[in-house]
Amino acid sequence: RQMCIRDSIATVLHPPSPSSAAKQPLLVIGSTNAPDVAKSLFGQNTNPKLDDQTDWDAYILFLDADTGAIFRDPVVGNETDTQRHAIRINSIGDADDFINGACISPDQRYLYVVGTTQGIIQGIHKGGAFVIQYDMSTWEMQWQYQQTGILTEGLACTADADAVYFAGSTESDLKASSPLQPAFTPDAFVTKVTTSGQHAWTETLDTTDLDNEDLRREIIVGLQVTAMGRVLVLMNSMNLEKGSNDIFLLDLDPSTGLSNLDEALENPSHFSTFSSQSLA
Repeated sequence: RQMCIRDSIATVLHPPSPSSAAKQPLLVIGSTNAPDVAKSLFGQNTNPKLDDQTDWDAYILFLDADTGAIFRDPVVGNETDTQRHAIRINSIGDADDFINGACISPDQRYLYVVGTTQGIIQGIHKGGAFVIQYDMSTWEMQWQYQQTGILTEGLACTADADAVYFAGSTESDLKASSPLQPAFTPDAFVTKVTTSGQHAWTETLDTTDLDNEDLRREIIVGLQVTAMGRVLVLMNSMNLEKGSNDIFLLDLDPSTGLSNLDEALENPSHFSTFSSQSLA
């Protein structure tokens, strides 16, 4: 079976877990700014402004993995309820919202989605990265957390039994007293939020000192909790002055978020380095 969602952007396809005893939906995650698509996904009466919708809203659409049809489940929805076969993420301020990643807790209890908003998901400031927790038994939202900042995007997440870790990029100094204070250079960040929605720590990852303080931009490309409970971060570090790029694989302490990045930048011999000859 095939399907087409017009005037939309898809960002994540999340298959059901083969180990789950109950049938789970296939999750299609994306964003749309088309009023007719929004009405089809979220129902006729969910928002009277849908006819005038111009901002992008993120969505999680439930599909039957076997047939591709709308997933019908007593918990998720029924034939007369068109609002519960999809979840809408719409920030305060009618601003653009995008989901860029998703992950599930090891016990299959929670779904986490991470993304970027130009509005307010949680807090008082507009703009930033967000992570949202959903209970997979009821598909009810449990909590929302927003990492406010200048050009701050949420790009990836991973979860263990106690928390979710989400990562992205920012041009704010996230450790300053104000989240809207600019950083010296664009940085990557990782934030830990507990399963109850409490912020644990935020760690910024800056590799500017690698090349005599040339300006660099860090981009997260991978995030994973290991079986030993460590948090691995894979990122690209682009030298904005020379146009070169380096890959960093970092090991973060899950309790504090700290790594030995600063120490290694001061002494590059602490890095495990590879050349084209050593990889051949």
